[in-house]
Amino acid sequence: MKDLGFTIEALYAVEEPDAPALAATFRVGKRVLARTAVGPRPVAGRLDLTGLAPGDHELVLEFRLGEDPEGAPLLRRLSRFSILADPAATLARLDAALAAEGVDAAPVRRESLREIRTTLTRIAEGERLETDLPAAALAARAESWAAMKTPRDEDLLPAAGGEFHLVLRAGETRVPVRVLVPARKDGKPAPLVVALHGMGGSENMFFEGYGAGMAPRLAAERGWIFVAPRLSAFGGFDLGAMIDDLARLAPIDPDRVYLVGHSMGAARALGAATQDPARWAAAAFLGGGLATRRAEALKGLPILVAAGERDFAKPGARALFASLEAVPGHAARYLETPDTEHMTVVRAALPDVFALFESAKRKPAPGQPEGKEG
Repeated sequence: MKDLGFTIEALYAVEEPDAPALAATFRVGKRVLARTAVGPRPVAGRLDLTGLAPGDHELVLEFRLGEDPEGAPLLRRLSRFSILADPAATLARLDAALAAEGVDAAPVRRESLREIRTTLTRIAEGERLETDLPAAALAARAESWAAMKTPRDEDLLPAAGGEFHLVLRAGETRVPVRVLVPARKDGKPAPLVVALHGMGGSENMFFEGYGAGMAPRLAAERGWIFVAPRLSAFGGFDLGAMIDDLARLAPIDPDRVYLVGHSMGAARALGAATQDPARWAAAAFLGGGLATRRAEALKGLPILVAAGERDFAKPGARALFASLEAVPGHAARYLETPDTEHMTVVRAALPDVFALFESAKRKPAPGQPEGKEG
């Protein structure tokens, strides 16, 4: 690929102000790919990619008032594009690896390869995905998995850690997830945060949205594992079984497994917490939930219920907290974030969520020895 097309369009029909000319600059690092005046919309053009190496590139788009290309930008936006040396050859190698495997050989590897192959095919065919995925990194990782001489799921995640797209098992269900794993220097188990997205989202929401990936950043700062599974509006899966499958691949501290959900994800998180309260060290329900008749099951579990001041789900969140608060010995707290609505409540509440997680550790069942701090 020698160039990449772009179009600048107006989101709203507004009267153009009498102001200095607006200009747009596209660059990768210090290299300018294109500059254009932003006159009557739409404005179309091409980005010169000649000489850029294969890989994932961060594209910076800057808008400025006036003609000074070095002046302070009025607005800056970041996106990503990928250059693959030979996509067809990559797909062929993945196909060969999938065809060579037995039915029961390394199931996470096999299903993850199949999912990545589907994603790369959609990108190669020009489909617009919901987010800018690192296609070159995905392809390289899939090829390294495909090249394993003796495939083992336990060898998928290197000790150096990183971000991975996997398909985990939850009983008979296969669950696509996006997971961040810290570097494992001593093999010591790490705390785990399980994050459940809202309706209409996917496993990418916590990584790309909700404060531009604030939750995995907070987990990374602490050296914690962070996993976001893809939820369906029409059916669930055994979240505990999914965690057990992940525990085969990365060392998880069973005493520090935390749960956070937003909107529909908050309702799913509430269900998972009440069904298996002993699994969790703490839970946070953001912008969602309703009063629960199973509040007694959550007695003593550190819980944060949060809603935005202008959140349409605030009545449900308040009802959930009231049902938890009615149980003697509860450990729930309600947070209402000012000047926030249903989506922005996540970003606003996350510092409180992680403060709760840092202070909480799962209590062992009667007669069970307490585990070591992770």
